[in-house]
Amino acid sequence: MLNLSPFSALRPKPQQAKFWTKRQIDTVNTLEKDRLDFVSLIRPGENKHQGVRKRLTQFIDQQLLVKDPTPSLYCYRIIDKETVLEGIIGLLDTRHVHDGAVVPHEDVVSDRVRMFKSYLDEV
Repeated sequence: MLNLSPFSALRPKPQQAKFWTKRQIDTVNTLEKDRLDFVSLIRPGENKHQGVRKRLTQFIDQQLLVKDPTPSLYCYRIIDKETVLEGIIGLLDTRHVHDGAVVPHEDVVSDRVRMFKSYLDEV
């Protein structure tokens, strides 16, 4: 049996949330260093991975991002022109991928997996 587990996410304070989700990463031409949103967090400019870690730490220290007090499952909805994507975000034991019970989406290739592993180690 697969169990999706809740977790405590880091999120902007509710009164600031709308400012954090306005831009999509594929529409950004230039980065504004002082902008506070998810794009500026994950694309800090120079020192790629170390820059993300530094900015994340700053955002937490300044309480721009706060940890939810109660672990939860998170629902999301993305509406883009004629497409609506909906889902649930939670934690799933990786053994389910290894035993074939869960199949990674979007044909994940080994180079991207290695890159993401390195990213997570550094960030």
